[in-house]
Amino acid sequence: MSVHWLRRLRVPVLGILLAGLAGCGGASSGGVREELPVACVVKPDPGPCRSNQVRFYYDYRDDRCKAFTYGGCEGRVPFPTLQSCVEFCGVTQ
Repeated sequence: MSVHWLRRLRVPVLGILLAGLAGCGGASSGGVREELPVACVVKPDPGPCRSNQVRFYYDYRDDRCKAFTYGGCEGRVPFPTLQSCVEFCGVTQ
């Protein structure tokens, strides 16, 4: 059974969830920006290895890029450098 249709739904469903978060709790300036690219809302995953490499992700709650320790294999690394995170997500730090 193919799950290709599920892969196509990921981004729209994520957008709907983020739009719902932006509307909850009276988000004002500093709330979730609705136009964020998907890479800016992906949670980092260090993976199972233990290489201890510094990588970066965007924290939309704080509107800033933050470091995390990546294990070096598998996992999920939104951005390899602080500069790439800042430029891609439009952060003013």
